[in-house]
Amino acid sequence: MKNIFKSPLLYLALLVGACNSFDQEAFNEGLQDGQELDYTVPTEVPADESEFKLLIHGDDKNQWTPEEFTLEGLLGFQDCRLDDTMTLRQDGTYQFDGGTMSCGGDDVAERSGVYIQDYVNKRLIFDEGTSDEVTMQISGLDQGVIAVSGEVAIFGVPMTVRGVYTAQ
Repeated sequence: MKNIFKSPLLYLALLVGACNSFDQEAFNEGLQDGQELDYTVPTEVPADESEFKLLIHGDDKNQWTPEEFTLEGLLGFQDCRLDDTMTLRQDGTYQFDGGTMSCGGDDVAERSGVYIQDYVNKRLIFDEGTSDEVTMQISGLDQGVIAVSGEVAIFGVPMTVRGVYTAQ
C-alpha cells in the first residue's frame, strides 16, 4: 500500500478544495474586490514534446509550488500542502521540500528521487519501480502552470488527488 504522506504526488504534490474537481468560477467569486489570480489553470498540453519537457523542468530546473490542492473527501487537508515545493530538474531528478506545515502521520520534510516525463501519455512518473511510485496525469501545462491529478490509496481506499502548481 502506498503511503499518502510519502508519495511524490503529494509533494508535487509533485501536491484545490476537498471536492472532486476545482470550480474556478466559484473560487473567483470568493475573491475580495480587486483581487484576482495571477495564473490561469491550463486545460491543454503542448503538442510538441520538447516544449512539454521544457515547460516541466525549464532550462535546468523548475521549482513548483502548489496553488490549489485537493484530496478527495478530506476537508482541510490541502492547507498543509500549500507551503510545499517540488524542484524538477532537467536530469530527471526531483527534490521535495515539505515546508514548515506538516500534514502529520508519516509526512516527510524532505525527499528526493527520480521522475520520468512521459510525453506520449501526458504524465509524470515518480520513483518508478519502487514502493513509492506515483503517476501524475497532466491535464494542463502552460508557461509556469501545471494541472495534475492522480490516485493514491489510503488504508486501501483509492482517492483522487488534484493540484495546480506554479513555477517559481
